Amino acid sequence: MSRRTLIALVALSAALSSVLSGCADIPTTGDPETVKAQGAPAQSVPQVRVIAQGPRPADSQISIVSGFLEASGTTEEGFATARKFLTPDGSARWAAREITIYDQDEFSLVERTGDRVVLATRAVGRVDYQGVYLAESSKRAVQVSFQLARMGVDWRIASPPPGLLVSQQDFEREYRQIDNYFIARPPRTSVLVPDPVYTARTQVSPTARVESLLRGPSRWLSAVAMTAAPSGAELAEPVTILSGVALVRLTPESVPIEGVARDLMLAQIVMTLTQDPEINQVEIRAAGQPALSFGDAGNTTLRRQDVVPYLPADLRPPPPPAYFVRDGAAFTVGLGVSPGPLPAETELAEIAVAPGGVGLLAGISEDRTTLWTARADQPKELTVRARGVNLRSLSFDGDGDLWVVEGVARSTVVRRYPPTGEALRVASSGFEARQISRLRVAADGVRVAMVLDTIEGAQVYIAQASESASGLRIAAPRRMAAALSDPRSVDWADPGHLVVLAAPPNAQVQPFEVSLSGPIEPFAGTPPPGMTEVSVTFGQPAIAATKKNEIYRLREDGTWFKEGPGTAPTYPG
Repeated sequence: MSRRTLIALVALSAALSSVLSGCADIPTTGDPETVKAQGAPAQSVPQVRVIAQGPRPADSQISIVSGFLEASGTTEEGFATARKFLTPDGSARWAAREITIYDQDEFSLVERTGDRVVLATRAVGRVDYQGVYLAESSKRAVQVSFQLARMGVDWRIASPPPGLLVSQQDFEREYRQIDNYFIARPPRTSVLVPDPVYTARTQVSPTARVESLLRGPSRWLSAVAMTAAPSGAELAEPVTILSGVALVRLTPESVPIEGVARDLMLAQIVMTLTQDPEINQVEIRAAGQPALSFGDAGNTTLRRQDVVPYLPADLRPPPPPAYFVRDGAAFTVGLGVSPGPLPAETELAEIAVAPGGVGLLAGISEDRTTLWTARADQPKELTVRARGVNLRSLSFDGDGDLWVVEGVARSTVVRRYPPTGEALRVASSGFEARQISRLRVAADGVRVAMVLDTIEGAQVYIAQASESASGLRIAAPRRMAAALSDPRSVDWADPGHLVVLAAPPNAQVQPFEVSLSGPIEPFAGTPPPGMTEVSVTFGQPAIAATKKNEIYRLREDGTWFKEGPGTAPTYPG
């Protein structure tokens, strides 16, 4: 819609939402049936290029402001057209780095007095200067002020608001999400950890992807993950693609001398580049030197399959069965239901199995006062690891460490139990342990997903799980899935996605796949009524429990099949 239409709407005191649909923004809440929410760009949006127009002689204040928003909603190099709406000093001060994403359906004019224009909207998300998406709580109300000044007879913006004000539609069109892959910090096992970031669609070339990777992890992830590339690593020349093979040429000093670090860097590059559907293999070399291979394998054309040893345990083959509890006994479900690994007389409330074939099991007694562990090859030889009150939320990481929540109210604590030895108490920062109603650790061991009780009700968060000489700590919680209400459970679907059991606005509780970069998608099919828990893992069907203590599994055709009575469904992890 043109700026003349905007002026007419303002004159009628109408909302600016449809007028500014050409401005950049992140998806928040979409259609209730699809629940495209909270900054979720539709990656299938056609590649339509929008060319912004500069100011015209004698444009009004409103026209200048709307033209600036239209132009800053594109990803033009340096926002050259947008800067034409600014005074020279205003352009020099304007840092177009961070993005505030607003709901274009809630956009209105608050004030227009001489040299000042104030607009009101609701922020649904932010993208920080590193491209990391941050959900906004309950659509935060914001007012945006534009101070204008005369340059001759024409109006220009002298004091633009910091950053970019971007609408959902423009964000979907102009920005793309990519995953950069980094390495879990010691003492955790060196596995790949995704770092989802948004970038302009003009900056998703293979060269731009590698350059982004070599800059290192985002500030949030850097506390628990690192790069294996040396400081100052860079490309010697742009990445080219030949018959599906990406040719990566690094400067000689960009290749680690030590073999383990070199292999980890290769894994980072291969995983990051093979997200591109045009790339199925990667050749990496330092300029003027032979191509590199993993270890002594000798194969210099690297594929995603070569990276399997560096993946978190929950992504390594073979695909695992699911587990649940029936009448206090453990059961597995794959092609059919069969007795599980722990003795039938154990009388369980929960079961947990370590991912990746580590061979460790754990269970909590029905009265939630006893924690047992066992080895998968000796499941009847149970070891009592703890006795306490309200033991819950069993969760294994890929190193075989068991995370447990224990206690009530202010006495609630999180503990991590190594395969052998004493448990370690896990400190918390940014929240209190008593707020935890559900906790699941990622297989990489450096991130946790939680349902926390807050003043706004139950909310989903991810947080860092770090380990140092001073101990273990869960810190820096980041809110996820703010568009969903009353989350009941959370689990890791894969390293970059959660499965959350929650309710969209005005609908029943159902499972959703939540990307760490923001998008929310409902699971296929009509969910069984009264779902209470859900679990899923990469490449396997979701498994759920209901209030009637029934177990369901999601079939490929989108229907939920009842497996029979049971509770506490889980996959390894």
